[in-house]
Amino acid sequence: MQLKRKIAGSFEQDTAYELLTSCEFVKAAGDQYQLKLIKDISLTDHIKAKILEQVQVVYGNKINQLQIIPFTQSVVQKQENKTEDDQTYLSELNKLDPDSVWYKVRCSLIKNHGKHTDSSTFSKLEVVVEDSINKKIILKPTTAFIDYWVRQRHMQDLQLAFQVQGFTFELVEMDKNG
Repeated sequence: MQLKRKIAGSFEQDTAYELLTSCEFVKAAGDQYQLKLIKDISLTDHIKAKILEQVQVVYGNKINQLQIIPFTQSVVQKQENKTEDDQTYLSELNKLDPDSVWYKVRCSLIKNHGKHTDSSTFSKLEVVVEDSINKKIILKPTTAFIDYWVRQRHMQDLQLAFQVQGFTFELVEMDKNG
């Protein structure tokens, strides 16, 4: 129970919910902690590292690796489990030009933070200007909350993802009144 509270407190709400409903926190065994996936989710390296960090807080530094027991199901079940939300999310992402810097940045962010963080946060940023000459993109949040959330939690993530593409970015401040 203590580990679940640590997980809930160290991840964004959507990610924490997904982890807590998709994983069975089994037990510590020697220098490993067993984590069983009870749903078909993928865990990024970033998420695995944060889980291990919280396991070490609860069980001590003797635990130095996660043993992830994969979820298994048939191909037919996997296809049936694709929700309408997943399809909508993928169609929105596919509307972006695959050659655009923003698309490449989003793919990098998805790889590092997962599709739920992308769907709930990064997809809520709109490209105002993509300046290929000066290698700068100006982004605008769709709401004041997204503006706040990105500034508090994800500026460094965005900076790193843009830096890999050789670009910089600016986040236009959202008017607090509307």
